[in-house]
Amino acid sequence: MSRFPLWLWAICCSIIITGCNQPTGQNKSVATDTVAVDSSAWLMEQVDHYYKNVEHDSLATLVPVAMSYFSHNQQWQQYYTTWCLYVNDLVWNGQMDQGFAEARKMHNDAIQRNNAFGLSEAYTAMGIAYHFQKNNNESARCYQQALKHYPQSADQAVKLNIYSYYCQVLVDAEDFETMGNVLSEWKAFLDQLTDGKDDTEENAHKYFRFHRENYKYHYGLGRYRLASIELDQMQHYLDLETDREMYEAQVAGFRTQLAMARQNYNDAMSWSDVEIDLCRQQDFNTFLNALKHRTEVLQTLGHYEEALRAYNDYDRQKDSIIKADSRQQLNELNKRFEVDELKAQQERSELEHDRELLSIYLGAAISALFLLMLFIYFRHRAAHRLKKAHLLLEQSNEELQQSYEKLKVANARAEESSKMKTNFIQQISHEIRTPLNILSGFTQVVTTPGLELDDEERQDINRQITENTHRITSLVNKMLELSEANSQAVIERTDQVTVSQVAVRAIDTSAISHAQHLTFDLQMGEDADATLLTTNLRQAARALTQILDNAKKFTKQGTVRLTVSISPTIVSYIVEDTGIGVPDSEVEHIFDEFVQLDEYYDGTGIGLTVARSIARRLGGDITLDKTYSPGSRFVMLLPRT
Repeated sequence: MSRFPLWLWAICCSIIITGCNQPTGQNKSVATDTVAVDSSAWLMEQVDHYYKNVEHDSLATLVPVAMSYFSHNQQWQQYYTTWCLYVNDLVWNGQMDQGFAEARKMHNDAIQRNNAFGLSEAYTAMGIAYHFQKNNNESARCYQQALKHYPQSADQAVKLNIYSYYCQVLVDAEDFETMGNVLSEWKAFLDQLTDGKDDTEENAHKYFRFHRENYKYHYGLGRYRLASIELDQMQHYLDLETDREMYEAQVAGFRTQLAMARQNYNDAMSWSDVEIDLCRQQDFNTFLNALKHRTEVLQTLGHYEEALRAYNDYDRQKDSIIKADSRQQLNELNKRFEVDELKAQQERSELEHDRELLSIYLGAAISALFLLMLFIYFRHRAAHRLKKAHLLLEQSNEELQQSYEKLKVANARAEESSKMKTNFIQQISHEIRTPLNILSGFTQVVTTPGLELDDEERQDINRQITENTHRITSLVNKMLELSEANSQAVIERTDQVTVSQVAVRAIDTSAISHAQHLTFDLQMGEDADATLLTTNLRQAARALTQILDNAKKFTKQGTVRLTVSISPTIVSYIVEDTGIGVPDSEVEHIFDEFVQLDEYYDGTGIGLTVARSIARRLGGDITLDKTYSPGSRFVMLLPRT
């Protein structure tokens, strides 16, 4: 991030001092007014530059200086616009709590000053924050309030942004009925603002944005003919603009999307080529969307090899963004482990010091041996003492070797611990972030002064708080289970149970027989109720439960079958499903920690790891049948004795 330059500090301070020393009254000179206007425009230009270029440090340093200047000169539109940009920067930078706190301060400040524009900007900032948290209902409510409070005396062009943000939320919420009303209101306001003159470059972009949201509206309702007309309108207004590269890529992406929906796959392929070329020199997110569209088109056309290459390119680009985004989180989380790292470093230093001392002792011992041999050469009568000294030297050498081996083991454990810690931080930061953000958002809602909630809204908030609290609790339990997955301790097998007891207990625990989205089939012979095996009932059922849970999660529709097979020495519990299956590339890694085949399914990727660990510590094993299709087949083997 950029640092706030010293020369900019000097200019800002001179601006503020000039403003503070400016006399009041009607006798201001024209030159002074010109300086104030130029200074205001320059400050807004700098704020906008830092905001658009994501220079967080420089923006955070400039904002209080600019707001102080705008407040002193009573330039309230610039004052609240700067504040709103700062809140948006905090939200998009992941600092949700601070962003909501600043939005509340802006809301209270606008109420105290009785400033309608500031109140509208505060609601806009909160709407963006709620949308970022995927809380579309609260976001839509905030944008509705922002439009309601927007004053006639302010720059009306800014109001167009609120309409655009509002429609984007309604598209995500699939509330097309409300969106139709908002679009009608937006069109009337736009025609009034431009006097219906849509043939200028300045007004063309305003109409382009309106028709872009109108396209999403018709596309969302499946009105593809009207959506195509809106795309032609967008292209018409785009031709009137000078700086249009980014928006041409948007239009190409929409045309690819619409051609796919109409099953015009050749047209979709052509537009995808255009979109890729236009997006290649733009930001990562735009290029990622283009690659995603390209992959969908290639898969539909059956060009699987090209689709795989496009998907791999998409995956690499996405990984680079995720790594860049998580690097800062990892740096912050790693600070919490500084004490442990310092202790480990100190222990390593002490071990290294001991090793040096042992080397010195070994050198001294060798020297002593040499002198002793000389002494023996001249004094044969000291043979007994030489033998004793030699034995002592061998013992010292053996202790040295043992210490060295301990040092190697300690270093290996330290490296493994560091690696596991990094994996843990990456997973916990990814999995816990969403529920924490949701809990934080609803906390802001229920603590907002003067905010009234009806019973339905309050019940919805309570439900989501409960669900996400349960999600975090489940995640913590999964992390505790992970310690078992790395354990090598043998589980005691003292329970004499029937083969059927293990299966029935696992079925009850997983509740798979009550799942509405699949059909569960149990195939178990009559001998299963009479055949005994010596095991640990709770742990064996727990391992089988993990496999059943895995099948239930990845089988959206179809059948899950549990088959129990008994041999003279082994009992086999076979779980087959018709789910998404396991790709050949992941067969060797499916039992590794944190492996997830699909990022759109909840979970931490340790269920199968824990299950295999338990089975092996019970004297058995869990394997994946590579030959089975469709879906997957997992086999849990337990010894009968």
